[in-house]
Amino acid sequence: MNKQIILKALQSELETVKAAAIGHEEHVYNPAVAKLTDKIKTWFDTNIGATHNIELGSETISIKPNDSNSYGSNIDINYRGSWRGDNGYFEVSNYRPDIKSNEDNTESVHYYTILCNIATNFSAICKKYKDSWLPAITKLNSAKSDQYSEIYKIEREIRNCEAEIATIEMEVYNQSGFECTLKPFTNYNSNYDNNECVYTKVYDEKHIKAFFGRSKWDYAYVNWFKVVSFPKAKHSKVILEWNSGASDSNKKRTIELNKTRYAEFINEVYRWQSSGAAAREESVDERVARYNKTEA
Repeated sequence: MNKQIILKALQSELETVKAAAIGHEEHVYNPAVAKLTDKIKTWFDTNIGATHNIELGSETISIKPNDSNSYGSNIDINYRGSWRGDNGYFEVSNYRPDIKSNEDNTESVHYYTILCNIATNFSAICKKYKDSWLPAITKLNSAKSDQYSEIYKIEREIRNCEAEIATIEMEVYNQSGFECTLKPFTNYNSNYDNNECVYTKVYDEKHIKAFFGRSKWDYAYVNWFKVVSFPKAKHSKVILEWNSGASDSNKKRTIELNKTRYAEFINEVYRWQSSGAAAREESVDERVARYNKTEA
């Protein structure tokens, strides 16, 4: 099957799988996590003391005793375990809020009260965490991860397919007689019309450096080139005829590049011709539209 057809099919499949993963996260995962969080908060409120809020991580229960988002306002109960899932244990991470005689210590005292109750009931918390809460959040995260794993799998297939297509398409650059003029570089100008600044899209010549020597200054600033000779021998040099644009199109100059240097040059050329030029034009179109709207 044609690689382009395969690529389009993969891209279409990717959009479908992405929509399914996002839908699962919004309509299944998030409500289930919210329900589990409420269940855990109710348990803490009943058995430990009133908490303002509780947040769930994949391996952390973060307890906020007070209505505060300041640094150190939470108490974290973390699960620590190896990737195998054995030798796991739980630990509490906490901070030490100040208690000062010249300040209202209501929140600090409540923080320490909750921390003290967690310490007193730590064994019961660990059992509940291990037997109920951790398996529940792990199951939810696993289902979510499965959805997104399909995305990453298809994205890898797309990258591999694009690489295969690029390899096939770039073969034409390795043929004697091949000619290429670089697609134009899109830019924009600004001019005043009736005291209003108007932005317009313009096109400039695109240039890519072809390095042919050891010095960083040994390069040709190429806009158009023709492959005069592409020998089969590995260490033979590629001969290019080139010019830097319309201003010297009548000049015939040649350079010789070893195949490593030529491959580097062609990689840049291919990226620009296949996607870079279009991406640049799209960016400028968006910018011109936005600037003209802003000015208006």
